[in-house]
Amino acid sequence: MKRAEIVAAAILALFSAYAAVKSTELPIDWVRGRGPGGGMFPFYLSLIMLASCLVIIGRAAAGRIPAAWAGKAYFSRVEFKHAMLHAGSLVFALASIYVIGTYGAIVLLLVAHMRFLGRRKHGWGSVIALSVATPVAIFLFFEILMQQILPKGYTDPLFYPIFAFFNAPSA
Repeated sequence: MKRAEIVAAAILALFSAYAAVKSTELPIDWVRGRGPGGGMFPFYLSLIMLASCLVIIGRAAAGRIPAAWAGKAYFSRVEFKHAMLHAGSLVFALASIYVIGTYGAIVLLLVAHMRFLGRRKHGWGSVIALSVATPVAIFLFFEILMQQILPKGYTDPLFYPIFAFFNAPSA
């Protein structure tokens, strides 16, 4: 278990370091008149993830992992199957961005996880409410407030009236 903890954290640390370095290809500071650079959020999130991985590696190497984990398998068959279903749904959502856009993929992912893949099956009311509210909040934050355009796939024309509303000259 200790070895699995260290290996998993080390792999995630490598990906985090790579993402931090890769995000420096875009500005990672505040761009005057435009807001945060395109690499700012990925850079700092990667650093936070890298620091978390290093803490996990340090705790596992020092032997400070929960005693209940000693001698247990990292994943049971059921947990592994569950993890693969979640990973598969994420891969499907990422692959569908080209067709249905970021916002459509978020809706599908939330519905799949909340209603079908989650350990607790949520009612349709909360599934629909969160599946609509989340993409709207993400749209308002990224596209309107931060002016960072996210991929919309074939749904792009549906957003023209929304952009026209927010970009209309004020009276």
